[in-house]
Amino acid sequence: MNTGDIIEISDSYFEDFPDLKEIMEADNRVYLGIILKMDNNNYFIPLRSRAPKDPVYRKSIYPIPSSTRPDAGLDMRKALIINDLKYITVISNPKIANKQMKKINNDISTIENMFEIYVRGYKRAFRKGRIERELPFKYSTLKNYHVELGLE
Repeated sequence: MNTGDIIEISDSYFEDFPDLKEIMEADNRVYLGIILKMDNNNYFIPLRSRAPKDPVYRKSIYPIPSSTRPDAGLDMRKALIINDLKYITVISNPKIANKQMKKINNDISTIENMFEIYVRGYKRAFRKGRIERELPFKYSTLKNYHVELGLE
């Protein structure tokens, strides 16, 4: 498994960790996204077909549009840290548009840099006690991973 691989998260992850806050919930949801490996963690960044358009989120959503899903994007606010590989399946032939696949592959270093900046901002907001007041972080799933982020 490498940074930028398209992966799917198994349902058993959510069954084993039922108390996760701020995750995207929907019946029969397929958790498809990319993996970023940094700081000894595996970060899953979900691909959303309708990512929020509000300008306040522009630093936490990386647009990955296609002709059928013009609002699609990688939503860094909903990242999961999954270090146990039993919950991860690498998808060799993902069912996403070629345009989206190409954009992910071409822009992976930009996506990774954007996510590193997002995580640094989250840590800074946490240290200042501002998570609930800063919109890019208020609904972040990173609040489930303070141990992995070195915040506790």
